[in-house]
Amino acid sequence: EDVWMEAKSGGAFQLEAPVHTVVAANGGKLNTTGQCTLQIAVGPLSKDHVVLVAKNLHQECLLGADFLMRHGCVLDLQQKIMFTEQGPVHLVSFVCIEHNTPVCFVALSEKVTVP
Repeated sequence: EDVWMEAKSGGAFQLEAPVHTVVAANGGKLNTTGQCTLQIAVGPLSKDHVVLVAKNLHQECLLGADFLMRHGCVLDLQQKIMFTEQGPVHLVSFVCIEHNTPVCFVALSEKVTVP
């Protein structure tokens, strides 16, 4: 939601009521406050996509499987690269231990700004 507030201040975006209920990786309901269509740029890939605005995420932004599949993105976690239709994007991986459960996620090695 913090990223949304920052993006909203720089443009005339309309936040609509969310259409879907989203389930988080832990099985709980994700607290979404709305959705809108934004242009998402990741490395050389730039696409319009419906994004959900959610409260209390640990990450500023999450790219879901819907975005990755729709835009032909392929993750190679061994090589730490996301292949896109327009070219590769280098990734950085992290491992966190939370409640004695290993949790892995991938972050972009470059800053991505939502307009």
